[in-house]
Amino acid sequence: MTMRALLIPVWLVATACCAADFYVDPVNGSATGNGSAGNPWLTLQQVVTDNLIESQVWNSLPYTAGATLVPKNAGAPVKAGDTIWLRTGYHGELILNGWYNSAPITIRRQSGHTPRLRRASLIGASNWILDGLSISPAHAPTFTATTIITMRGDGFWGPAQGMIVRNCDVFCGNDASAWTAQDWIDNASTAFDSRSDTTQILNNTIRNTRYAIACSGANCVVRDNVIDGFSGDGIRGLGDYGVYEYNVVKNAIDVGDGHHDDGFQSWSVGPGGVGTGSVTGVVLRGNTFINHENPSHPMRTTMQGVGCFDGWFDDWVIENNVVITDHWHGITLLGARNCRIVNNTVIDLYTGTPGPSWIQIGFHKDGTPSEDCVIRNNLSNTISVPGGQTNIVSDHNILVNDPSLFFVDPAAFNLRLLETASAVDAGSGALAPGIDRDKFARPYGAGIDVGAYEWHPPGSGGGGSGGGKGDGKDSSCSTSGAKAPALWVLVLLPAILLAMRRQRPAR
Repeated sequence: MTMRALLIPVWLVATACCAADFYVDPVNGSATGNGSAGNPWLTLQQVVTDNLIESQVWNSLPYTAGATLVPKNAGAPVKAGDTIWLRTGYHGELILNGWYNSAPITIRRQSGHTPRLRRASLIGASNWILDGLSISPAHAPTFTATTIITMRGDGFWGPAQGMIVRNCDVFCGNDASAWTAQDWIDNASTAFDSRSDTTQILNNTIRNTRYAIACSGANCVVRDNVIDGFSGDGIRGLGDYGVYEYNVVKNAIDVGDGHHDDGFQSWSVGPGGVGTGSVTGVVLRGNTFINHENPSHPMRTTMQGVGCFDGWFDDWVIENNVVITDHWHGITLLGARNCRIVNNTVIDLYTGTPGPSWIQIGFHKDGTPSEDCVIRNNLSNTISVPGGQTNIVSDHNILVNDPSLFFVDPAAFNLRLLETASAVDAGSGALAPGIDRDKFARPYGAGIDVGAYEWHPPGSGGGGSGGGKGDGKDSSCSTSGAKAPALWVLVLLPAILLAMRRQRPAR
């Protein structure tokens, strides 16, 4: 057996041996508890301020290049790899500025509980996981608008990386249905300010914010989030090699401040300021952008779908997105190089201006043409490539003038294809994604369908466009097709369970 084969099981057993669980209960806990299930600590804020977490910090602050990490709270009970389970109640604020873990520490909702926090700040930090929490300034005894989750490096605390926020409910106000424009101005602020590399923002519900997700770190993943109600931008993707996929962004609000609201926005920053750099390697896949679900809402804005106006944008992949908006800018890249926009559905369901929506690749703001890009297999009201661009290939796109001829139920924002739509089997296989917006395999039938959805009959699997009978539910979380665990896991399971029985008690 090779050394590589031995290392994986040993690592797994070591993790099982070393990880411990701690509990925090604002209702039944105690500031003098020991963190056990039967004698929990009081609040998460108290756990931090009482220095009950062992971590690392730079040996000198402000941070300088070449600094080394040294122990922080050496000997404290919670250590790298542990989990802190939160129970129902208000836990205050989570401030973790200058906390670097050698392995992730997870702060997680205990099943059946609803832990509440006002905000979370992780500046100059690494290897933290927040899972299943309700985070809002509305939870505090006195409401004050604030950035809800901050993850970034800075010149004092140092760089940041490796944070995960998943399965959380993040909002400024729980119910904004009666908010006026001034209420939106006073109450709505940024949900996620992420300037940390390798951040993951996964499967969160983000409600009633100014900016929902602003992500400028490199190699970040923003996936499966629902953004419902925002008065600025849904997602800002400013870092290189970011992946933004399968998010739903809907219900943009106009507060009368002149801001052009975007479902997704990006711009570059270079030595000369905005528009003088490059944002490279972004993947924008399988997202749904809906201007507003209520066409008669008094503050419904004319949201731009994907607006990227200050390039350069290099090596982007934009595929399988659904954009339903009331603006010219359905998907727009101004200053693009080696980008592809393939199999998207971009539709303006309204009449009048601004609109109808287009997919456009055009000049950089300095007048330089875009170059070496592909626009293929898209359904859109308009395809726009201003003259003078360099090697922009546009083919197999279909223009939509009458949505009723293409889509199952446009009024209900269901843009899955009718079996009779001219888009069926009309696309090109070159550069087409292997699955559609519903994660159904392409092609079904004689060829690739044009647009974000691949038509298929009811009951044939996938996410279920079902010849117009799909419910839009994401089938990617189904466990019915889960693979069996690897054989080595089964062989080692008794040893792992024995190690877990012997794991250290709450320290």
